[in-house]
Amino acid sequence: MSKLLARLYVVFGSLMSTTCSNAQIVPNEFSQGENGSKEYIELVVTGKRTCRDSVADIRRWIIDDQNGWYGGLERGISTGHFRFRDTAIWAAVPFGAIILIYNGEDKNGSILQDDDPTDANQDNIFILPHHSPYLEVHRSEPASPSSTEFRYPLNGFSTPVPADWTLRAGLNNAGDAIIIVAPSLLDKASFSLYYSGTPLPPFQLPSVAFPETVEAGENCALQDSLFSRVESWKKGAVPEQETPGRPNTPQNVAWILALQKRPEPIPASHIYACLKEGEIYSMNGSSLEASGTYSFVFTTATGCDSLVYLHLTIPITVTQTRAGCEKVEWAGITYTTSGKHRDTIRNGTNTCDSIYRVTYIKVLTPPHLRVMPDTAVCKGAPIMLTAETAAPWVQWIGYPPGHSVRVRPEKTTNYQAVAKDNAGCMNTAFVKVTVSHFELKITTSTNAPFPGNVVTLQTGANLPYEVISWSPPALFPAQQARQQVISISRSEDIVVSGKSVNGCQDTGRTTISVLPEVIFIPTAFTPNGDGKNDQLKIVMPQTEAFHLSIFNRWGEMIFRSDHPDQGWDGKRGGLPQPAGTYVYYLTALLPDGTKVQRKGTVRLLY
Repeated sequence: MSKLLARLYVVFGSLMSTTCSNAQIVPNEFSQGENGSKEYIELVVTGKRTCRDSVADIRRWIIDDQNGWYGGLERGISTGHFRFRDTAIWAAVPFGAIILIYNGEDKNGSILQDDDPTDANQDNIFILPHHSPYLEVHRSEPASPSSTEFRYPLNGFSTPVPADWTLRAGLNNAGDAIIIVAPSLLDKASFSLYYSGTPLPPFQLPSVAFPETVEAGENCALQDSLFSRVESWKKGAVPEQETPGRPNTPQNVAWILALQKRPEPIPASHIYACLKEGEIYSMNGSSLEASGTYSFVFTTATGCDSLVYLHLTIPITVTQTRAGCEKVEWAGITYTTSGKHRDTIRNGTNTCDSIYRVTYIKVLTPPHLRVMPDTAVCKGAPIMLTAETAAPWVQWIGYPPGHSVRVRPEKTTNYQAVAKDNAGCMNTAFVKVTVSHFELKITTSTNAPFPGNVVTLQTGANLPYEVISWSPPALFPAQQARQQVISISRSEDIVVSGKSVNGCQDTGRTTISVLPEVIFIPTAFTPNGDGKNDQLKIVMPQTEAFHLSIFNRWGEMIFRSDHPDQGWDGKRGGLPQPAGTYVYYLTALLPDGTKVQRKGTVRLLY
């Protein structure tokens, strides 16, 4: 019995697969926010994709601001740091994924997307506040002053809380850093960006030394793919140039898309040969003696599989049909119309007769499908989607099969209809339903007045609108007014109804709770400018006379007021006073002749 030996042409390198992950996390943008502490840090997971290596394990990777490794005029060291929790969601993060971590206690208004800490919608974008349970915080290290040889700890982490951003990662306007540290090397940055100049010895050099400060109302964003080049970073104004959870420029988009792109698989190879009676064809350890198509898989050094087809035939005439919807791929040719293909196959040595093959190409037309035109509705309003087709099967994706489906979209949605005929050919069509979200609100000058006080109620909405009515009607003679000014003597539930220019209706609600006439003296206040408890004020009924004096611990009077509305802002002569305990004396005369005398202490906090 003779034997034919097949020669394999391995055009894809070594048959043994080796993968080497070069994963890294780098910042793509960070922002100080428009005001307050509306800060965020946007990261990108980088790495070279192969057929078998396309994700990074970022569990226990550390994110920190300045830690003592870099000097400069401002150290900006916030006590503590964050890291990614050791959980499954961070065990396999795709290359090219964007991770947006923001101050959840003061969310930046440019972040329009919903939180998505697990990439549930699979768009390669993870969005989470700093106090997400998918992160961990270390509250004691590093601490100021730190050291150029500081090493991050392995233990001592806990679940973050809202206050942790300002205390652990707040970005200093005059100079700070974004530091990324791999868990395998805790005394050196995997990547770092220091802004406000270049650190001088003995401090370490960062990956990027950005020469400018990044202050409140500014951000700093990567413009392309060269994250280690200082020229690739650009400072901008917020909110105009903020792009949280999105690439920053066309060049930046191209880089991130390239990280996400999988390697092209190696095209299949084909070997054609003829068999004579009694012959055996040997390939890759297999002995073949029957006509047919055999496949063999080989793995390259990049981890990609290469498929080799061996076509063994006998010298016969073969007639066959190849059918497909809209097109047919056959013998390296794409057919878009029906027809017939003839070819003759010979082996390389001419030791067997020709094989004459006739292939009938049948290109099928997809079924006709027509859907309703794009339309618009109010949020939550029902609408019937309709599709017309002669095909036996039609379905709106996400709903049971059928030509029509009733939907109540909460947001603008693209709905897809699919029709399939008996030959399995399919056609699709889309309908865009634009949802108008009308939201009417009420703001009040106060929600807790004393009896007889005047309260101003102001309506507002996200779209042009008109007011339809107020309730209770007895309080509001002008039913269509956008603003109301009322005198209130008891607690009331206020409801206003309105209609937007496109006909959508909504109601705004608020409750006004009338306070009893009591004297209230706070035990502490925080004059930090956040609009909450910024002054020490005495809350009490109307008085004929009022005197309030504040003394420090040395007995010095540092504040005096003769009217309840004049509160202490924690300053003396325009200078903030130290945090601590202060003594107050209050005397007042009520209209009914009652004398009020109070003495006590109050704490000044920052």
